[in-house]
Amino acid sequence: MFFSREFRPNLREKPSPRKVLYWFFRLIVGGTFVAASINKIAFPNEFASIVADYRILPSSLIMVFAYALPWIELILGILLLTGLAIRPVASALLLLLLFFSLAIV
Repeated sequence: MFFSREFRPNLREKPSPRKVLYWFFRLIVGGTFVAASINKIAFPNEFASIVADYRILPSSLIMVFAYALPWIELILGILLLTGLAIRPVASALLLLLLFFSLAIV
């Protein structure tokens, strides 16, 4: 099932500090990706020009990337915030962050 143990809390017991820390980091990372995606979704042409400035993708893929990536970020961020499929979502976000880091270097 996609629901993690953190998503189905036992209300009778106090959450461990580790679970609270995991929840806090999920909130920070998921919220960051959701917030970052909103402006990109609202202004895809501006985001496409930013992507084009990196000169990594061929020009034929820039608009596809500029329209698809913000929605992927939004969906993954929401999934992380809700606690659904935490490990696959965290892995996908890690790959995105690695890709972004390589693009900067």
